[in-house]
Order: sequence, then structure tokens, then C-alpha cells
Amino acid sequence: MNKLVSILCIATLLVACTRDKKTLVTNAFASQFAMPIMPIPANNLPSKDRIALGKYLFYNPALSKDSSVSCSSCHLPEHSFTDQRKFSIGSDKQLGTSNSPSLANIGFHPYFTRAGGVQSLEIQVLVPIQEHNEFNFNLLKIESRLLQDSYFKKMASQAYPSKEPYFAITASIAAFERTLVSNQSRFDQYIQGLSSLNEQERKGLELFFGSRTNCSQCHGGFNFTNYTFANNGATQIKNDSGRYQITHRKEDIGLFKVPSLRNIALTAPYMHDGSLNSLRSVLKSYNKGGNSTHFNNQTQIKKLHLNENELAQLEAFLHTLTDMNFVHNPKFKKQ
Repeated sequence: MNKLVSILCIATLLVACTRDKKTLVTNAFASQFAMPIMPIPANNLPSKDRIALGKYLFYNPALSKDSSVSCSSCHLPEHSFTDQRKFSIGSDKQLGTSNSPSLANIGFHPYFTRAGGVQSLEIQVLVPIQEHNEFNFNLLKIESRLLQDSYFKKMASQAYPSKEPYFAITASIAAFERTLVSNQSRFDQYIQGLSSLNEQERKGLELFFGSRTNCSQCHGGFNFTNYTFANNGATQIKNDSGRYQITHRKEDIGLFKVPSLRNIALTAPYMHDGSLNSLRSVLKSYNKGGNSTHFNNQTQIKKLHLNENELAQLEAFLHTLTDMNFVHNPKFKKQ
């Protein structure tokens, strides 16, 4: 009996040692990436009916003026809800004015759009509906159209029995979008001790969180963003002036919300104008301190002086932020 207990103790110790070798991170480091509580308005708490209706509308082109595009046209699940275009194509084949952002973990964001001009996800749904280059339509006209749809009428009355149908449109899409949670990447598994990173990836992690690059200063925490506004000097400011559109303050020209890096390897092209086609081009831009000398926060964006091998290591780490369970989740895809 004692011999059996000794064998079990040794086996347990060996498993523990293996786990320690896989994840060489402290509890304090891992705690930075704990999933926060998602803020949800009291009048739109999630339910099965609300989420189902929101998913139906997310994939429904009836929301656009010519019934040619839907939310899903610009936000494809397999690309972390982006569309691989510099600018998305809207109603009547019009081009949008900025690159389509990922919707992964969108429910955790404190404000919305690249300029940060919208305070709730429910109101954000109205932006593409009314935008001339996107849906180019009107919420009340959409309501009138959808009231001819028996499924919508039934689900709207079940999901929001005391609300007008137009309320159900924006609220249910927001409810569905809040289900788009991504937290099962290889990096997440690594800090939980469930997976390992190879040497290239570990060195990239050290660079990312180290003082040489300071990447995590802007791209830290659970969602790999601090949600502030910045100009990284990657591109010239042309048609989109960023936060200036909201504040009309000169110092806000070219400032955009710092994006999440979750699933970043799937969301090319990059930057607000889709001007950089690959992760490597993004890293090279940062490495030389930006491509443009005309940007505001010059004290934050500095040359990194990384060699090609170090750039490859950093890129390898960014690939560990890809969550394949998220992009292949059947709950998020059109049935």
C-alpha cells in the first residue's frame, strides 16, 4: 500500500513539474488577462430569444437600402468578424471610409467606432444603418420592411414584448454581438498552464511585454487594448481624421481607438485605412518609429531597433492570440 502511495505521489509531482515547464509565468502576470465582467444595460439583458433574433438580423440584408449587404458582409466569423478588405462595400456598391474592425469581445468595449463617438452597442448598430456608404437606410423604414417578415414579428414580440419593433432591431443585434467572446487562444491556454509555447513564441512574448518595445503599454490586459486614442504614425491622414470628427479639437486629428490584438493574425489588412497588408509590415512600421513624421504622440512611438529574427519572434507571439474555437464556433455562424 505504501509503495502504491509513493508511486502516486511521484506521478503527481511529475505532472506538476511538466505544468510548470509549460507556463513560466507568475500568477500576477496571468491575472492581468482574467476576463472582466461585461457591462450590459438593464433593459437588454440576454435571453435565448433576443440572441436568436439578433443573429437572424445580423445576417439579414434587409437592413440595407437595396437589400444587398448585412452586418455579416463586413464582419465574417472566420476572420474574427472582419472582411479582409481595405474598405468594406456598402449598399449600392459604395466603399466605406475606414477599415472594418473586429467584433471579437466587442461587448467589453467602453465606447464604439474607431473615433469612439458612440457610447453603447445598441446605438452603435444605428451607425452602419444610417451611414451613406454602408446601409444607407433608416431604422423606421427597416422596421416597416421587417414587419412583412413573419419570423421577425414573432421573435420581436417574444424577445421584447413591451417594446416597439424598431427597438428590437438594434437591441437584439447588440445582444447577439455580446456573445462574441474570444478567450481560448493558445496564449490563454499557456497562461493557464494548459499548453506550451515554442522558443520563438516565448521570446516574442518577452519582447511584447518587455521595455524594449512597450507593446503592452497600449495593447495590454484581457482584450490586448487600453481603449485609449492614439496616432501610431503608420499612415498619412487623408479622408478620415479620426477622433477629430467627434471633438473638433485640432490635437485629435489622426487619433483612433487602440484596437484589440486578439485574433490579429486573421484580420488583415491593418490600420484604420487598411493600408498595411501583413503583420510583418505593421511590425516594420513600428520598428522604424512609424511611416509618417506627422503624428501627435511622438514621445510614445519610437524606433525599436529590432533585427529580423526579433521581428519574426514578435510575429510568432502575435499568432498565439488566434482563437480557433472562436472563429469556428457554430453558434456565431449563419445556419
